[in-house]
Amino acid sequence: LNLLIKPLWVFIEVEVQNKAGIEQYGLYFALFNLSLILNMILDGGIVNFNNKKIAANPSLANQYINKLIPLRFLLGLIYLVLLIVVGLALGYKTSSILLLATLGFNQFLLAVLMFLRSNLQGLHFFKSDSIISITDRVIMASLVLYMFYTISAAEFNIRWFAYIQTAGYAVAALLAFVFLVFHSSVKIKPQFSLRFSLAYLKKCFPYALIGIFMLLYSFSDSVILERYRGDTEAGIYAQSSRLLLALINFSYLFSVPLLPMFAR
Repeated sequence: LNLLIKPLWVFIEVEVQNKAGIEQYGLYFALFNLSLILNMILDGGIVNFNNKKIAANPSLANQYINKLIPLRFLLGLIYLVLLIVVGLALGYKTSSILLLATLGFNQFLLAVLMFLRSNLQGLHFFKSDSIISITDRVIMASLVLYMFYTISAAEFNIRWFAYIQTAGYAVAALLAFVFLVFHSSVKIKPQFSLRFSLAYLKKCFPYALIGIFMLLYSFSDSVILERYRGDTEAGIYAQSSRLLLALINFSYLFSVPLLPMFAR
């Protein structure tokens, strides 16, 4: 499923770059990567640690899910506030901050989606997870292709691309939630526990630390380039960088089922 959909998405995103223009996409690329760099505050290492724990002890799913849902929303709020503060500190204009906020909200939706998927993976519902893994891209690709055929390049605004991502992640997260509720014995009854949250985040810290270093290593370059050399240079860099990230995704696709398999 991923081999069918993900390569198509690469070509669609290249066309988005062409439609938006180098400067407009260069700004988007820098803001998108900035939202990724701070993503580990949003994730906190929870996804990988939860994946491992649920795979090793499926009976913990009901307890962990209900206590982690409020924690995820709290981390999401902290992440969005910090992202806006960092954007203002870096000197971005109001229009750019609005786009950054949209991209940050998309990261929050993606974090919710990945958390729900980590539970499906931990419970070894790999077929359901594989369907969800392409749902967001199918919706995004359909909406982007429709947009290509209805508007000209001169009318194209990169914000619409961000809004399309919002729709894709929201629908995929909703589908993942439905699968988790009706495809397993998990009963959703969120309950916040400060003691549990602090203890859980402490256990997740090694995963979070690895994530922070990898995100800084992988995505800080475009932000630095855009701030020092401008949107145009960042846009030129983005044209090749996105293709490199697409190739990296192939190795990531193998790691997704392997972690819960080894943990089990």
